[in-house]
Amino acid sequence: MSNPSNASILLKTGCILVIAGGAISQSIGALNSLAVMNQQLSGESYSELDQMIQQQTGGQMDAGQAMDLLAGVSIGSAVFCFVVFVALLVISLLGLKRVSDPKKYRYFLIWGVLLLLFGGISALTSPGILSVRGIAHLVWGVAGPVLFLVGAIQQRKSL
Repeated sequence: MSNPSNASILLKTGCILVIAGGAISQSIGALNSLAVMNQQLSGESYSELDQMIQQQTGGQMDAGQAMDLLAGVSIGSAVFCFVVFVALLVISLLGLKRVSDPKKYRYFLIWGVLLLLFGGISALTSPGILSVRGIAHLVWGVAGPVLFLVGAIQQRKSL
C-alpha cells in the first residue's frame, strides 16, 4: 500500500502548480489581449488601413469601426483569461480541502483528466510553448493534472 502522506504531498503540489501556473499564464494572456487594444496607428497607417478595410468590406466598415471591434475582442479575450484563472483557482482550493481525505480521490481523478485534456491540448498547440506563458501553461495544464492523477491513484490504493 502507498503512504497516504505521499499522495497528499503530490496532490498539494499539484494544486499549488495549477494555481501558480494558471495565475502566470492567464495574467500574461490577459495583458497581451489588452495590449492589442492599446495599439496606436500613425496618420498614414490609419488612412491606409481605412482604405483597405473599406475596400474589403465594400464601404460597410471603416478603420474606426474595425478598431472598436478589435477592442471588444481584446476585452472579451482578457475576460476569458480571467474566467479560466478563477476556475483553476476554485478547482485547486477545493482540492486543497479534499487532500486529507483519501475517499475524495475521485475529485482529483476527474479534474486531473479534464485539466490534462483541455490544458494539455491547448498548451501543446500554442505557438509560444517555450515562452514564459507557454511554460506556465504546461505547469497548470500538464504537470499539475499529472500530479492529481498520480496522487489520486495512490490515495485509492491506500483505501
